[in-house]
Amino acid sequence: MRNNQSYDRRTSKPLLAIILAGGRGTRLYVLTETRCKPEVPVGKNRFIDFALANVVNSKIIDHTMVLTQYMQQGLINHLGRFQLSAPLWGKSIDIVPAQQRLGDGEWYLGSANAVYQNHESIRRDPADTVVILAADHLYKLDIRQFLAYHHEKKAAFTVCGMVMPEHEAVGNFGVMELDADGRILGFEEKPAKPKTLPGREGMCFASMGIYIVDKEFLLQILEEDHARPGSEHDFGNDIVPRLCRKKAAIYGYDYNENFIPGEVRLVDGVLTPVHYWRDVGKIAAYWQSVMDLVEIDPLLNVYNAMWPVPTAWDMLPQAKFIFPDREKCHREFNTGDGCTFFPDAIMGGGCIFDSPKNFYKAVLGRSVRTAYGAEIIHSIVFDNASIGAHVQIAHTIVEEGVVVPDSVCVGFDLAEDEANGVYIDESHDPNSSHPPIRVITKNTHWQQKKA
Repeated sequence: MRNNQSYDRRTSKPLLAIILAGGRGTRLYVLTETRCKPEVPVGKNRFIDFALANVVNSKIIDHTMVLTQYMQQGLINHLGRFQLSAPLWGKSIDIVPAQQRLGDGEWYLGSANAVYQNHESIRRDPADTVVILAADHLYKLDIRQFLAYHHEKKAAFTVCGMVMPEHEAVGNFGVMELDADGRILGFEEKPAKPKTLPGREGMCFASMGIYIVDKEFLLQILEEDHARPGSEHDFGNDIVPRLCRKKAAIYGYDYNENFIPGEVRLVDGVLTPVHYWRDVGKIAAYWQSVMDLVEIDPLLNVYNAMWPVPTAWDMLPQAKFIFPDREKCHREFNTGDGCTFFPDAIMGGGCIFDSPKNFYKAVLGRSVRTAYGAEIIHSIVFDNASIGAHVQIAHTIVEEGVVVPDSVCVGFDLAEDEANGVYIDESHDPNSSHPPIRVITKNTHWQQKKA
């Protein structure tokens, strides 16, 4: 399935990008009660930033449509501060909220229906090919290579997917059956027994929900799907299986063959390409993905100057650490030099940290405040949160704007955390190497305080 062709912008027609950004993120509901999943923070960024980075860095897309629906205002505000559109250069990003465009007054009913409801705008666009991207995953994709494969195969519809061990796909991903040439023969949604790849025992091809499709073909299949009773109007559940049954020219593109400049890391002494993709469907998976940011050699790398991940612009000052009484820190924290300890931590602008005791594997958003002696370990703190004096938190997510009182401990005593109303991850795997992830929300009531 390897494809090393490059995309020649000079001889190619425009490409339209459609980013599906209307998802609720129901499996992350504790984080998506007040925001859509594409707006959920990932360090300084948001989920949708990674999809937009693929559009910008691939340098072949002039027009992008971002389809929004659930809890969309925060996402619209975020995108409004992006400043990526440049009409004078022929570049534009349009935010397209669900508008009940059809006569029956329906909102977007599924991924395919969301695109269908904008079919007139798509038809008028000069592009002859459409790339459909997910805004609720974390991934880096050079769309030029994806498109080159689509053209090489003379495909009408191409699905980007990840080759993975069979046991990882079971019950988690839609899996496609491929022939030796990469043509998709069948599709099953989260099967108990996935079809494996030819000649690769134990390995299967999981859909990433990312597609390239010829525009006229797209409009045709969406019209057919709209008229079909009982359809869920979903690309994975309806469109792809139907195209397989019709023996259409539908192919699978291996994400592991997509190479991002600068995305390599040392594995057993050998420089190895990184192919980062996380569906992030559970709290623990989200926590782990954000923790990937703080590794010395991060799997999720936002520091790659050859593939930057832009985000909304702000006017915040640099983060600041203050130590009004260094001798007191030396006596109480026992660090040996009067300083505190914060390895492998990142923070956004506008933060002020008063004599922190220990930040270890900590990801802190914008304008976070911590009082004297705070300890934040293996934890994520969203924007504008305030952490009291002598607070200890571990394996915890602190929601935006939350105030954590002095001397509170979270992440150490399950019964105490439950008594305080701290959310405990219900999907926790007892075999994992970390305890259940906690989430401190505005509903946490702090009945129990630990001095």
